[in-house]
Amino acid sequence: MISKHSKENKDIEIVKEFGNGAIRIECEFNEKLDREVEFITVQSPQGHEIRVRRRDEKDDKFADQKEDQKIPVFAEGAEQFNDLTFDKAEIDFIQAFLMRYAIGHHSLFLGPPGFGKSRLIKFIAYLLNVPYFRVQCEKGMDVQQQFLWTYVRDNGGWKGRLGPLPLSMQGGGILQVDE
Repeated sequence: MISKHSKENKDIEIVKEFGNGAIRIECEFNEKLDREVEFITVQSPQGHEIRVRRRDEKDDKFADQKEDQKIPVFAEGAEQFNDLTFDKAEIDFIQAFLMRYAIGHHSLFLGPPGFGKSRLIKFIAYLLNVPYFRVQCEKGMDVQQQFLWTYVRDNGGWKGRLGPLPLSMQGGGILQVDE
């Protein structure tokens, strides 16, 4: 559903809504950048609203990278989020995460299995349009290989490849470390 509304004399297009309109991806024209940019707006049941700019591939910090070095945007299909519903606690969770993310802070989410942490984190990566990396921890795993650096065969030699931790830090992505 695409609709338009005005806010502070700006035309804002609602690109997609979730949770009965509590979470929206909005698009507006930015005169300084001379192009349209997208934002995520989250409205809490108490009436508090936060707005965070959504990443796009035209952002200055990504524009200068060589094609083979570019960090991809969220790669999975958005269809998986079409039927999501959110209660007050989940909306507060999303707001808290987005506020911390916007100011460059890291977040740690703990909870029992089945709480929905993975689903919410993946949804937030989609909202922000950033890469999503997931590492499943297992007994006896090699932490350096799983997180930091791996070596792969390349034309008879060895080539180093960054792991999910430095990739997520480099591209502003989200790394989920799962028990």
